[in-house]
Amino acid sequence: MTTIGDTNKGEALDPKTRIAPTLSQRTSSIARRILAGAGAATMVAHAMISADGDPDQWTCDLQAHGVTTSGRFVVAVRSQPAQALCQVPVGVPTDIRLEISKDSPEPGIRLLAATLHVLGTVTWLSVSQIDHLLATELVPSEVSIIAGFDDGLIGVIDPHQAILHDAMGSTEIDIPTLIAETPNDEVFPSIQDEFSALDVVASIGDFHLSQLCDAVRREELLGCTCWSRATHQACPHTVGRVFCADIDRTGLTLMYVNPDQTGAVFIPLDRDATSLSELEAAVARLPLNSDPVRPTRV
Repeated sequence: MTTIGDTNKGEALDPKTRIAPTLSQRTSSIARRILAGAGAATMVAHAMISADGDPDQWTCDLQAHGVTTSGRFVVAVRSQPAQALCQVPVGVPTDIRLEISKDSPEPGIRLLAATLHVLGTVTWLSVSQIDHLLATELVPSEVSIIAGFDDGLIGVIDPHQAILHDAMGSTEIDIPTLIAETPNDEVFPSIQDEFSALDVVASIGDFHLSQLCDAVRREELLGCTCWSRATHQACPHTVGRVFCADIDRTGLTLMYVNPDQTGAVFIPLDRDATSLSELEAAVARLPLNSDPVRPTRV
């Protein structure tokens, strides 16, 4: 088992300090996955809302978003006449606030894994520009589908500031740098792979996942506690369960619901997983059979 070691002076290192580089990589990876199309996005033209105006007119729920091969962050929506934001002329940059909420892939419970907040501008493309984009670049398939409708709108986001909120707190994200450093083909798991990744982790079983969480909490296993609080009014079907809040190339974020305490831990993988086969191998190397996580024989 990988354990929390001691310094040369014999003083125990804080778990988050031990894995600080991994936690930083995890934050960047989650943000990049969201930019690549994960999560549900809402866009608000906040500067256009007057004191007595209707915010809904300048708000739209986007149907797709992602990053093109040239590194452009694009959004897509089918235009609605009642949404003033959709009626802004093409080529006119509009100040917007974009919120993308990423849920856990867990089917039995809704868990918000992370939210990316972006301030910037959106510029709608003309029909000819959309045709050129589709002809010259690889565009996320979900964006391409919306572009195929007569009322489909494709907008290019110019991000000015971004903050990621997740289980570890809030982190400022440099979107252009992140996109430039991580091409689309290096994003894992993709939105298409998420449920398969969940199957890999779920195959361990609740018992082992619970023991892994306990080992991290006791600082017997390398990882860190994201948060914890007393369990209050938990749904009966969740008590005693462990849920995958997030599965990333860098590690697993697990939420446990015990009768007395609910919390989340992050367990780093021994190496980054860039495919489902690598994730399966990394999960198989978790210390499931070492003493603290071995089921008791009767």
